[in-house]
Order: sequence, then structure tokens, then C-alpha cells
Amino acid sequence: MRLLIAFLFTGLAGLAGPEAARAQAERTEYYMAHAGREAGPYFIDELRTRMLMGRLRRDTPVWTTGMAAWQPAAEVPEVGALFDPSLPPIPKEREFDRFVQGTWTSEPVTTELPGLGRGVATGQTVFRADGTYSFTGQVSLTDAAGAARVMTLASEGGYTVTRKAPDRFEIVFAAPLVMTLPSDDPAGTDRVERTEVPPAEFEVIDDNTIRDAQGTVSRRKI
Repeated sequence: MRLLIAFLFTGLAGLAGPEAARAQAERTEYYMAHAGREAGPYFIDELRTRMLMGRLRRDTPVWTTGMAAWQPAAEVPEVGALFDPSLPPIPKEREFDRFVQGTWTSEPVTTELPGLGRGVATGQTVFRADGTYSFTGQVSLTDAAGAARVMTLASEGGYTVTRKAPDRFEIVFAAPLVMTLPSDDPAGTDRVERTEVPPAEFEVIDDNTIRDAQGTVSRRKI
């Protein structure tokens, strides 16, 4: 379970039609020569930005996986198309650092915790414009003896967002996840553990829905 905060393209483009081919092109990573050095990788919309800035020219050497050698940008089909003024503009790049701001609620996830039993995890994360987040959640457990217990989850600190593709981004969390399991003995001590939160990658389903690599869906609170 990738912290609940935490929060495919497959197929043959030639058989799937022009829309699938365009989607595949958007996800292809390219390298270009700049100032005598290799620069990249860049997605096609990022190359378009560099073309508009004058950094990518028709004769700029470009390479991507599957090419035997570097070729002038104008001779690489998807890249060369950027120089055709008759084509419609590529959609504006989504600003993911702004996109994630708000309150997100994750769908319940069933998980198995070693030594504790099976449980259902729920959680809510608030991403703020100042680069901080707060997460609260819980795991409702049923142990081996059939007793119900509740583990609380909490994390609060800074975060950074990195674009991975036109519809995918990664979040790195700077603070640990704190897990607290109350003692079943009134006189006992609660069990508290802290664990590092691994970077999490998300796919955008729509403006208010994202899905992580494990398939957990989170929705924006509107």
C-alpha cells in the first residue's frame, strides 16, 4: 500500500488508429544536440517549446530509441512535423504542481499487514500551494482472533511534483508516514512506527481523478 496519499499505453499504434499513434508520439522521448552536448530526454511538446524558443532548428541533430544514428530534426517524422505551420498547436502542458493542489480522498484499499491481519485503508490528503501537504487516514483491521482494531495514519511536510508525461506525474514526499496502533491493553503502550514514503507516480484520469501505479483511485474534493 503506497500510503494512500501516494496516491498504459500498450498496443500497436499502426492498428489502433491515428489517435493512438499520436498518443504514442507524445510519450516518445527524444534527445537533441545543444551547445555541443546531448540534451534530454524531451517529450514532443517539450521539443515544440524549444523550437519556438529557437533552440531546436530543422538541422538540429535528434535521436530516439530505434534510430540507428542522429538525424536532422526535420528528417525525423514526429519532430519534423513541428515545423509545419499548418498543423494545429499541441495542447498546453498541464502544470501538475498546480493541478494537485486541493483535497484528495482515496478509495478504500484492502491490505494485509504482517502480524496484524487484513484491513481496509482509507485516507485524505491536502496539497497546498506553498509546497506542503498533510495526510490523515486509518486502517480498520481484523486480527487473527477476529478482534477489530484501528490503526491511524498521519504524515505532514513538504512535497515536490515532477512531470513524467503529458498525463503522468510523480510526487516525492519529504516527511515520514507515522502509523499508530493503540494497545489492546488499557495500561499498555501504543505501537508507533515511522516509515519513509516512497515516490509515487500517478496517471490523470480527468481533472478531478487520479490513479496510482497500484491502481488506487483518488478523487478531488469539490
